[in-house]
Amino acid sequence: GRREVVEESGRRFIAWCGLLVNSDSLELQADYSRLTACHLRCTMTLPLNARPAAKLSARLCLYIRPKCHPLLLDTTINSPATVRVNIYQAFLLAAMKFHIYLAALPRGVDKDARLASHAIGGVLGRMGAAFLRVWRRVDAEARQRQQQQSQDDSSSGSQQAGSQQQRAGQSSAGCSFQGAGTTRPARVSPCHIHWLGLHAFRTVLLRKRAAYAST
Repeated sequence: GRREVVEESGRRFIAWCGLLVNSDSLELQADYSRLTACHLRCTMTLPLNARPAAKLSARLCLYIRPKCHPLLLDTTINSPATVRVNIYQAFLLAAMKFHIYLAALPRGVDKDARLASHAIGGVLGRMGAAFLRVWRRVDAEARQRQQQQSQDDSSSGSQQAGSQQQRAGQSSAGCSFQGAGTTRPARVSPCHIHWLGLHAFRTVLLRKRAAYAST
């Protein structure tokens, strides 16, 4: 059923299928409320294999990939600011799971700072590329819709198409609005993605600095 979520700022959302739908703008964010019902460690598969540290970067990518859904990154649905929030929240979740993963490594496993730095750098690069792939797919689907619409318009007859163009010209004279998909929406630049990821990991690890005092 429908479940309304009200933030401290007063913004209202409707929780639906793991998403939060903004009641005013209809923008989408990920719903992390289910994670408050249990310790985050309970949602993870912790390392038990022979070389757990070697798979740290791959694990981080697995943690963040479910939050790379096109609905959360599509700037035809969400504003660039909301897309940045979604990216940052995904990196925050990855950073918290990163800390839990390191804490669970068996005794005797090298927890050198260079290993952690390499893993973080790897996930920033991989996920930045993943975000770009999602946006390319969204663009390709938008182009397909435009081509299909153009074919439908042309098949409806030249007279009807002419009248549609005339009405479109009249309406565009009175306002500067362009329909969704007529222009390429603003994307979040790779450097912004990299900065958001670094800031998320820094925020989490600074709060846990005592655990890394000896590294």
